[in-house]
Amino acid sequence: MEAVNGKLMERIERIKRMCEKCKEEIHKNTYENDIRCVCYNAFIDHLEYFATVIPVILRSKNKKRWGGKLIKQTYISMLSTIEYVMKSVLRIYPRSPLYRKVVEYSKNNGGFEKISLTKIVQFSTDIGIFNRAMRREFENIIEVRHLLVHNNAISNSDEIKTIGTTRVELKKGKTLSIKITDMLEIITTAIELFHRWNLELAKNNGFIGKGR
Repeated sequence: MEAVNGKLMERIERIKRMCEKCKEEIHKNTYENDIRCVCYNAFIDHLEYFATVIPVILRSKNKKRWGGKLIKQTYISMLSTIEYVMKSVLRIYPRSPLYRKVVEYSKNNGGFEKISLTKIVQFSTDIGIFNRAMRREFENIIEVRHLLVHNNAISNSDEIKTIGTTRVELKKGKTLSIKITDMLEIITTAIELFHRWNLELAKNNGFIGKGR
């Protein structure tokens, strides 16, 4: 049990160090300590909460069940934070092509606050922040979140979703099962994709477009 806990803590520390480096990189490009930077502190907070609780769970008789619930909740919270931050960051670049696309679409679709993370990813691909492979990877991350939140983690189809180095196997009518270590890798990929998006906007003051 101590070996398992040690490996998990090592993975979490690695992700936290990545977040710190991301924050430093954004600050070098913005010279501001606004949401573009401090959002990485929120990611670290989610990971530290997980790290605090997991040793208790590993000592319980139902550690597999409770460990699964905890990492899934951490994943959902992390994605919700990323979604909130992306909307907030967009407001910093009101003259950018991406902001204009989002606002134009949102006029007839419930307003800016109702814009989905999927749509932001789609429009970000349209202007060249993500390529098609990155878009699909981000969409897979979002679809796993939706499955956990809205469908009691039960899949409606048989398929394989690839996220980073992790393969998520879905079986129709079966509850999604992902190892804690794999979920941490998916969280890592989500943060990496978000950071690419955040950094590209910061470097170009929001003015990104294919052909620039």
